Amino acid sequence: MFIAILTYKKPIEEVDRFLQAHRDYLAEHYAAGDFIASGPQTPRIGGVIMIKADNREAVDSIIVQ
Repeated sequence: MFIAILTYKKPIEEVDRFLQAHRDYLAEHYAAGDFIASGPQTPRIGGVIMIKADNREAVDSIIVQ
């Protein structure tokens, strides 16, 4: 298992423009069995994703999208 900690580099208003695409990405990887859990950080400065993978190369292939 791996944990990806995401930190926004743009203002939250710009991040929100891509929220639906991000949710679609999450849904795709939950359906594939890649993701175990995910959610926003509090305060809302990024997010966290628990990834089911055997090695870092597998994680890289998932998060490159």
